[in-house]
Amino acid sequence: MIRNIRKYCIISRLLFCMLLMITAFTACTKDNELATAMDNHEYAYVYQDIDIPSVEGKVICSYFDKNYYIVTAQEDKTYLNIYDSASNENRTISLKLGDKERIRTLIVKDKIIAITEDEGDIYYIVVIEEDGSESERVLLEGVDEYGFNRLIADDEGRIYFSNSTDIQVYDKNLRFLGRIDGEDRIISIAVGNSEIIRAIIQKGDDSYIGAADYWLCSIDINQMKIKKEMKLSKEPADGKVMLDTNKYDACIRMDDGLYIVKSGKLQKEFDYNCSYVTQMESNNLINTGEQEFALVVSEKGKCIIRKYSRANENVFEKKTIITLGCFGDSSQLSQTVVDFNKNSDKYFVEIVDYGIDKNGAARFNLELTDGRGPDVFCLGGYQSLDNLRIKGMCENLNTYIENDEEIKKSDLIDSYVNAIDYNGATYMVTDSFTIETLVTRKNEYLSDYNCSYDEFAGYIGNAGENVALTYPNLPRMDMFVAFSELSLRYCIDYDKAKCDFEIPEIKNLMKLCYDEGIDTMEFDMSELTESDFINAYKNGEALFLTSPTLGSMKRIEKIFGDDICFCGYPGAGCFFRPTKEICMNANSKNKDIAWEFIRIFLTEEHQAQIAAEDGDVIPTRKDSYEALKVRLTAKEDFTDAYGNEIKALEEIVDTEYIKYYDNLIEHTDKYIDLNFYLEEILYDEAAAYFNDEHDLDTTVELMENRVNTYLKEQR
Repeated sequence: MIRNIRKYCIISRLLFCMLLMITAFTACTKDNELATAMDNHEYAYVYQDIDIPSVEGKVICSYFDKNYYIVTAQEDKTYLNIYDSASNENRTISLKLGDKERIRTLIVKDKIIAITEDEGDIYYIVVIEEDGSESERVLLEGVDEYGFNRLIADDEGRIYFSNSTDIQVYDKNLRFLGRIDGEDRIISIAVGNSEIIRAIIQKGDDSYIGAADYWLCSIDINQMKIKKEMKLSKEPADGKVMLDTNKYDACIRMDDGLYIVKSGKLQKEFDYNCSYVTQMESNNLINTGEQEFALVVSEKGKCIIRKYSRANENVFEKKTIITLGCFGDSSQLSQTVVDFNKNSDKYFVEIVDYGIDKNGAARFNLELTDGRGPDVFCLGGYQSLDNLRIKGMCENLNTYIENDEEIKKSDLIDSYVNAIDYNGATYMVTDSFTIETLVTRKNEYLSDYNCSYDEFAGYIGNAGENVALTYPNLPRMDMFVAFSELSLRYCIDYDKAKCDFEIPEIKNLMKLCYDEGIDTMEFDMSELTESDFINAYKNGEALFLTSPTLGSMKRIEKIFGDDICFCGYPGAGCFFRPTKEICMNANSKNKDIAWEFIRIFLTEEHQAQIAAEDGDVIPTRKDSYEALKVRLTAKEDFTDAYGNEIKALEEIVDTEYIKYYDNLIEHTDKYIDLNFYLEEILYDEAAAYFNDEHDLDTTVELMENRVNTYLKEQR
């Protein structure tokens, strides 16, 4: 039975996501036929920056149709800037929007048309006049949980609004013409060459690796139907998927670059990394001509048009190239890579994404073994530091840290340093982490930070009838993942290639999940509200939260008040979860250069940026952690030492709760190094138990046998 490993990894953090009220993301499966570093250079673009005069505010969105149309916002005002690149003239219009209304996107087709959103998450299509006023407005219906995909218009002025389930068509006067139902999920729509409206649809369930297919389609406006044209050989990126174009049949945004469709074939056109574009920036790329693209960005208080054209020579021939391997999500690395490449005259880091599936992992291992592997790699998916460490594939970074003039281990949080230590060696670094622990109300049963299973069971047993472990209660399998994923590694001895799942904690926990979990594999949290969530814990209907962050301590305060217990996981304690696991290839021929890149993640400047932007991860540096605490407790806006503008929170975190988190960090002594191969084995066998296919003893025996076989194969 093929299990959905990616889904289980997400569900292990499900309660954390509900606490923060954010949407869980799904990693993308990659095409395994990846171009080599040198091949990607033929898709490199060079850029030229053009400062736009007299633009006020930060760029919100942009559009190109002979002129650039740029929406900016400053304080409570929104502006439309119309920039003529031929004359270098800009005209600024102050937009007259409703109170607390904001523009999400705009298009220009004879008229200026925008989608706006008000404070109540109500969406409208609005026609904007030259003086900034609106002449027409229509309420949009069907903006579902996925939001909207695109707003486009054809050469006859018809307007198309797309969400995940249908495409709504209006005439140029915003009269409703009809609805095109998507039999499958609609990912995106865009205008293609010859003004053909094209769409990408997804067939199948993308929560299963490789189970979804993606098709490029055309829109038949006369029959109001979507017609399939070609199956895509790659999975599109998240975010803005298609770019409007009048030069190609279609222009599609993938994780590694822009791909075009010409004569029925999908081909790469623009490589992000070689063109110094981050994945986040790639969301805002626009096509301005054949082999011409642009970004409109706010940079150092200026509005800049960054115009890209195809490089006519190898712009990297004077640089030493090192490779950075990753597994399924290079977006969190791309900003650091692009900044490094821009600022270095000598070196260039090339990203090689091996994908999240087994084929990519097999390719990575083969290349690592025969000496062709990346100089640096960020672990994930089916890769494990423990596996690579025992094979001698990971470099001990201690010497590099000791010889670094700026970075010292004493700069880093002590308990984190101790947790990643392997008998005096350091094989992995990260710039930030979260902490995995169970959180509940202070009680007489549970020890802080490292409760035993007996304490855990006693607390649950005395909580009363109909009290759930979590709110909402999870299916058996998902509960087992959430409560066991972290501790399973510590039942495995990689060095001896042995495991022991006969310990009482594992068996008892499986039995507990069987008894307490929902007897279904389905889970629906669509009706969950934040107030429902908070009240369930305040009223004693549910016991445990998971994955507390410093930024979420305000919500935890509302739930538990001053009576907080970080009890850890039963028999396992509390865990650091690195946001990245960055390692150096022990066989790299460019180790000194590799360290020049790796060290960036440990610098104060890099981690100060994390402290300035994110309250849900903790920087690994002590000074950056202190900077984060200053930001979360600041009562007024300020600018930090690196020029980051810090906005005071509407609800600041009380210093008393920061002390709780300080103590939690101090008492966390392990870190999580996940391995999808092992999880696939464990969850496959656990599912058989939860589905009454095997009894508990048989399940544990099968787990042990399969894991021991796997460990022996890895040596």
